[in-house]
Amino acid sequence: MEKRNPRPSGANLFIPFVEKPAGVLPEPPRKRILVVDDEPDLCELISTRLYIAGFEAYSAQNGEECLASIANIRPHALILDLNMPEVAGFSVLRALRDNPALSNIPTMVLTGCSSAEEVKLAISLGARGYLTKPFTTKELLLRVAKLLKGQHGREPRKRFAYV
Repeated sequence: MEKRNPRPSGANLFIPFVEKPAGVLPEPPRKRILVVDDEPDLCELISTRLYIAGFEAYSAQNGEECLASIANIRPHALILDLNMPEVAGFSVLRALRDNPALSNIPTMVLTGCSSAEEVKLAISLGARGYLTKPFTTKELLLRVAKLLKGQHGREPRKRFAYV
Protein backbone atom coordinates (compact mmCIF):
# COMPACT_ATOMS: atom_id res chain seq x y z
CA MET A 1 0.00 0.00 0.00
CA GLU A 2 1.54 3.30 -1.07
CA LYS A 3 0.08 6.72 -0.29
CA ARG A 4 1.49 10.13 -1.11
CA ASN A 5 2.21 12.55 1.69
CA PRO A 6 0.46 15.94 1.63
CA ARG A 7 2.28 18.44 -0.59
CA PRO A 8 3.20 22.05 0.08
CA SER A 9 1.36 24.30 -2.33
CA GLY A 10 3.00 24.62 -5.74
CA ALA A 11 5.35 21.65 -5.41
CA ASN A 12 5.21 17.91 -5.85
CA LEU A 13 6.67 15.67 -3.18
CA PHE A 14 7.95 12.27 -4.28
CA ILE A 15 8.02 10.36 -1.00
CA PRO A 16 5.88 7.25 -0.58
CA PHE A 17 4.07 6.92 2.74
CA VAL A 18 5.17 3.80 4.60
CA GLU A 19 3.71 2.93 7.98
CA LYS A 20 6.38 2.13 10.59
CA PRO A 21 5.88 -0.69 13.09
CA ALA A 22 5.56 0.36 16.73
CA GLY A 23 8.89 0.74 18.52
CA VAL A 24 10.91 1.62 15.40
CA LEU A 25 13.12 4.66 15.89
CA PRO A 26 12.36 7.62 13.63
CA GLU A 27 14.70 8.25 10.72
CA PRO A 28 16.99 11.28 10.88
CA PRO A 29 15.67 14.22 8.87
CA ARG A 30 16.40 14.04 5.17
CA LYS A 31 17.96 16.88 3.17
CA ARG A 32 15.30 18.60 1.05
CA ILE A 33 16.11 19.09 -2.62
CA LEU A 34 13.93 20.99 -5.08
CA VAL A 35 14.18 19.75 -8.68
CA VAL A 36 13.08 22.31 -11.27
CA ASP A 37 12.55 21.15 -14.86
CA ASP A 38 9.78 21.60 -17.42
CA GLU A 39 9.94 17.88 -18.32
CA PRO A 40 7.71 16.05 -15.78
CA ASP A 41 9.22 12.63 -16.55
CA LEU A 42 12.74 13.90 -15.91
CA CYS A 43 11.61 15.58 -12.66
CA GLU A 44 10.10 12.32 -11.47
CA LEU A 45 13.17 10.31 -12.48
CA ILE A 46 15.57 12.65 -10.65
CA SER A 47 13.27 12.87 -7.62
CA THR A 48 12.98 9.09 -7.42
CA ARG A 49 16.76 8.66 -7.65
CA LEU A 50 17.22 11.25 -4.91
CA TYR A 51 14.61 9.60 -2.68
CA ILE A 52 16.25 6.19 -3.06
CA ALA A 53 19.57 7.82 -2.12
CA GLY A 54 18.03 9.20 1.10
CA PHE A 55 16.87 12.70 0.17
CA GLU A 56 13.45 14.34 0.39
CA ALA A 57 12.77 15.43 -3.19
CA TYR A 58 10.30 18.03 -4.43
CA SER A 59 9.66 19.21 -7.97
CA ALA A 60 8.55 22.35 -9.75
CA GLN A 61 7.71 22.57 -13.46
CA ASN A 62 9.04 26.08 -14.12
CA GLY A 63 10.96 28.96 -12.58
CA GLU A 64 7.85 30.77 -11.35
CA GLU A 65 6.63 27.67 -9.49
CA CYS A 66 10.14 27.19 -8.08
CA LEU A 67 10.33 30.70 -6.64
CA ALA A 68 6.80 30.39 -5.21
CA SER A 69 7.57 27.05 -3.50
CA ILE A 70 10.95 27.86 -1.94
CA ALA A 71 9.42 29.52 1.13
CA ASN A 72 7.26 26.46 1.89
CA ILE A 73 9.86 23.81 1.14
CA ARG A 74 12.99 25.56 2.45
CA PRO A 75 15.26 23.34 0.34
CA HIS A 76 18.82 22.52 1.30
CA ALA A 77 19.70 22.53 -2.42
CA LEU A 78 18.24 23.20 -5.86
CA ILE A 79 18.66 21.31 -9.13
CA LEU A 80 17.65 23.79 -11.81
CA ASP A 81 17.12 23.37 -15.55
CA LEU A 82 18.31 26.43 -17.45
CA ASN A 83 16.06 26.19 -20.51
CA MET A 84 12.43 26.44 -19.42
CA PRO A 85 9.43 28.39 -20.71
CA GLU A 86 8.05 31.41 -18.81
CA VAL A 87 10.76 32.00 -16.16
CA ALA A 88 14.04 30.44 -17.32
CA GLY A 89 16.76 29.07 -15.06
CA PHE A 90 18.97 32.14 -15.48
CA SER A 91 16.13 34.34 -14.20
CA VAL A 92 15.73 32.06 -11.18
CA LEU A 93 19.48 32.31 -10.49
CA ARG A 94 19.24 36.12 -10.64
CA ALA A 95 16.25 36.14 -8.27
CA LEU A 96 18.10 33.88 -5.81
CA ARG A 97 21.26 36.00 -5.99
CA ASP A 98 19.33 39.24 -5.46
CA ASN A 99 17.43 37.98 -2.41
CA PRO A 100 19.67 37.74 0.70
CA ALA A 101 17.33 35.17 2.27
CA LEU A 102 17.69 32.86 -0.76
CA SER A 103 21.21 33.57 -1.98
CA ASN A 104 22.75 30.88 0.23
CA ILE A 105 20.79 27.96 -1.33
CA PRO A 106 23.34 25.84 -3.19
CA THR A 107 22.19 25.43 -6.78
CA MET A 108 23.28 23.01 -9.48
CA VAL A 109 22.18 23.82 -13.01
CA LEU A 110 21.03 21.11 -15.37
CA THR A 111 20.88 21.52 -19.12
CA GLY A 112 21.13 19.80 -22.47
CA CYS A 113 23.57 22.42 -23.73
CA SER A 114 27.12 22.66 -22.46
CA SER A 115 28.43 25.86 -24.00
CA ALA A 116 31.21 27.62 -22.15
CA GLU A 117 29.20 30.88 -22.17
CA GLU A 118 26.26 29.21 -20.38
CA VAL A 119 28.55 27.71 -17.77
CA LYS A 120 30.28 31.06 -17.12
CA LEU A 121 26.97 32.90 -16.88
CA ALA A 122 25.45 30.31 -14.52
CA ILE A 123 28.52 30.39 -12.25
CA SER A 124 28.57 34.21 -12.26
CA LEU A 125 24.91 34.18 -11.19
CA GLY A 126 25.65 31.91 -8.22
CA ALA A 127 25.39 28.32 -9.47
CA ARG A 128 27.75 26.02 -7.59
CA GLY A 129 27.52 23.03 -9.90
CA TYR A 130 26.73 22.09 -13.49
CA LEU A 131 25.39 18.82 -14.92
CA THR A 132 24.80 18.17 -18.61
CA LYS A 133 21.98 15.94 -19.88
CA PRO A 134 22.15 13.01 -20.37
CA PHE A 135 23.74 11.96 -17.08
CA THR A 136 24.01 8.82 -14.99
CA THR A 137 22.56 8.31 -11.53
CA LYS A 138 26.11 8.08 -10.20
CA GLU A 139 27.03 11.47 -11.71
CA LEU A 140 23.85 13.03 -10.31
CA LEU A 141 24.40 11.72 -6.78
CA LEU A 142 28.09 12.64 -6.74
CA ARG A 143 27.30 16.20 -7.82
CA VAL A 144 24.50 16.52 -5.25
CA ALA A 145 26.81 15.25 -2.49
CA LYS A 146 29.46 17.76 -3.54
CA LEU A 147 26.85 20.53 -3.66
CA LEU A 148 25.65 19.76 -0.12
CA LYS A 149 29.18 19.28 1.21
CA GLY A 150 30.02 22.78 0.08
CA GLN A 151 27.16 23.96 2.26
CA HIS A 152 28.47 22.53 5.55
CA GLY A 153 31.52 20.40 4.76
CA ARG A 154 34.16 23.11 4.84
CA GLU A 155 35.21 25.22 7.73
CA PRO A 156 34.75 28.90 7.09
CA ARG A 157 37.96 30.76 6.36
CA LYS A 158 39.51 32.15 9.49
CA ARG A 159 40.68 35.71 9.48
CA PHE A 160 43.64 36.57 11.60
CA ALA A 161 44.50 39.96 12.96
CA TYR A 162 48.16 40.69 13.31
CA VAL A 163 49.10 42.84 16.29
